Amino acid sequence: MRKILSKQFSLRTLLLLSIASGALLGIYLNQPSADLVEFTDQNFDERIESDKRQVLVLFRADWCAPCQDLPPVLEELAYDCRWKTKVGILDIDKNPKTTARFGVQAVPTFVLLRDGKLILEVAGTQTKEELAKLLDL
Repeated sequence: MRKILSKQFSLRTLLLLSIASGALLGIYLNQPSADLVEFTDQNFDERIESDKRQVLVLFRADWCAPCQDLPPVLEELAYDCRWKTKVGILDIDKNPKTTARFGVQAVPTFVLLRDGKLILEVAGTQTKEELAKLLDL
């Protein structure tokens, strides 16, 4: 008879596995992490003004196929540059006022703000490396 070997995991290992799988599940389900900010018409100005960092905003929509691939890229970027840049997303369908304010005509569109002022606007899908160059990382 074959013996079935079972591994015993410590509580710490199980906790770490649980946290890692939860983070991966959040990325898979397009749910923002703590580093990635979700902007709305109601909180946009407050979240921009309350922070001295530059701000990168992705204007996106649920119906936009290229937009669906961007949350994992932004999750990584938000973590990597959290000391210098606030990174967030804004759904154009749910937040028409902020979308109109910036004149966003296409999605995905990235907007970079410094001191509350528009510095750069880029339409189209961008890689993490391209976005990092835009942020001068």
